[in-house]
Amino acid sequence: MRRSKRSAAGTGVTTRHFDLTDRGRIAAGPRADLVLIYGDPTRDITASRAIVDIWRHGVRQSGSPALRSPV
Repeated sequence: MRRSKRSAAGTGVTTRHFDLTDRGRIAAGPRADLVLIYGDPTRDITASRAIVDIWRHGVRQSGSPALRSPV
């Protein structure tokens, strides 16, 4: 399975399979649990360690890491 397909399998594909229409994509209205990372994990999986920000139920988490680059 291609890396980009693996990422999709863990998000939108799964929510469609279980008919969870209020999540699984970035759009106005759905529930928003989001992890923003610095980099492209489809090219380098270690980029998923560089967490920039975390949003849960559409709210930025107060304990989220500060915006930074993984230098």
